[in-house]
Parts: sequence; structure tokens; C-alpha cells
Amino acid sequence: TNRLVIAPMTRRRAENPALAADEMTALYYGQRATAGLIIAEGSQVSPEAYGYTNSPGCYSKEQIDGQVLTQDGHKEYETPRIMTIEEIYKTIADFGRAAKNAIEAGFDGAEIHGAHAYLIDQFIMDGTNKRMDEFGGPVENRSRFLFLVIDEILKNIPSEKVGLRLSPKAVKVDASDSNPEKTYGYIIDKLNGYNLAYLHLSEMMSPETRLDKPEKSIIPFYRKIFNGTLISCGGHSLESATRMLENNEADLIAFGKPFISNPDLVERFRQGAPLNEPEKSTFYHGGAKGYIDYPLMGQVI
Repeated sequence: TNRLVIAPMTRRRAENPALAADEMTALYYGQRATAGLIIAEGSQVSPEAYGYTNSPGCYSKEQIDGQVLTQDGHKEYETPRIMTIEEIYKTIADFGRAAKNAIEAGFDGAEIHGAHAYLIDQFIMDGTNKRMDEFGGPVENRSRFLFLVIDEILKNIPSEKVGLRLSPKAVKVDASDSNPEKTYGYIIDKLNGYNLAYLHLSEMMSPETRLDKPEKSIIPFYRKIFNGTLISCGGHSLESATRMLENNEADLIAFGKPFISNPDLVERFRQGAPLNEPEKSTFYHGGAKGYIDYPLMGQVI
């Protein structure tokens, strides 16, 4: 029907005593159901993986039954340390269990979050991975954690229902790779043997840069390497998305902020209608405000 994808966006709206996804969550995604594909917000695979207040988990029976979201209130960040080998393999098993739980909870598939300096990306980048064992050093070792996670998930979900998100261009100042083309090129080439549903590449760009300096995008480079379905995400406008699709540089385009403030984004694009501007102060908090109250075309709230 369309090639628009809702990018995974943390919204942190689990503010009810039961810590469960409720009718408001269902309404939020239901309002945006005209997108060609919805990738729901990130979900931690274990209590140890919990990083943001009011963000969803996928590791307990209660969470499966109600898509329960976890909240413990604000805490001080702990100083990171190198994981032990035992912890690594426990976490790999957690990913597989969470994938199985997601299917039991009713999801069609799962996207592995390997981007934005989260755990998998920390293993991948030589700027963050300083290990001296089989999980550190050359790219073959630094990517080992990712591929073990993929293998574990594929025990529970067929490959054609599993996607992977990567961000080859660094998105955080202190988290980068010295040779991203080599590092992520190796990984993406190896992915060709997995028959995944898609590869989702995220990059920090603006619509203006995409239109005026499209050569700054990483997508065309990795498009030449990857043989499967490719999603481009990050700073797209209707014009840049259309051009990328017409140039066969991507198969699908993911939008984040425009889908937050425009539940009917697909129809607005079809009609060339103006877009609502998102209210940044309600991205992660605010209950219904800034979550399910953005107006449709012709509607005044």
C-alpha cells in the first residue's frame, strides 16, 4: 500500500500502577496504522537491560499477557564495566527469550536494535569495545555478539520475520568506529546469508541536507553491499524519501518525529497537506498530551 515505516521511538508512557500497556498505547499505534510497517518502541530483554523509566520490557509472563511496561523511577547511572563471558551468553539467551515472548504477545516479528550505541553497537565499534578476548579486537570478533544474538533469535522466529537496525555513522560523540565502512561493510555483507526481513539503517541527517547534499548519506554505499530489503531512516522529507525510492537506493523509508505529530502522515503526504509540528517537551513524558492528541487533517483540538 505504501513504503512508509514508523521508526521505533521510545515514548515512555507506562505510567499506570499495573505497569501494563493500556488502551492509550493501543490508540497511539492504532491512530498510525495506515503506515506500511510499524516498528514498535524498543523493549528491554531483561531487568538488567532496563535503561529508561516507563519503557517496555519483554521478559516476564505479566509483560506477555498485557505488554507490561516497567518503571522503577529515576536512578543514578551506574559506571559501565566490561561484561564477563558468562554475562555475555546469559544476555544472548535473554534476547532469544524476549523474541519468543514477543511472538507470544502477538507481535508479527522482531527488530534487533543494533544501532545508536546501545549494547550490540558497543560491541561492534572499536571506539567502545576495548576487549582482548574473542569478543574484541578484529571486526570478526567485535561482531560476534551480534551474530550470536541473531542466531539465538532465529531459534524462535523465522528469519523472514526478523529485522536488524544499525547506525554505521556514529550518532554519539564518544561512540564511534575508526573505519565504519570496513566494520559495517563486513557485517552487512555477512547478513546476506541470513535472509532477514530487512536491514534498517539509521543516520542523523536533516531534510535540507538530504535534498541539498544527498552524497552525505551512507545509504547508497551500503545498498551496494546488501542484497535484501533496505530501510532508510533519519531526517527524511517527502521529497528526499521519494527521490531515494526512485533512485532505488532504499526500498522503504522510516519516519520518526513526523509520525509522532501526524497520525495521518500517509494521507497528508498523498494530498500534499501541511504537517503538524511535534512538541519536543512531550516526546518522552506527558501522558495523553503529545501522544494521542495530535489532530488529523481538518480536525481542530
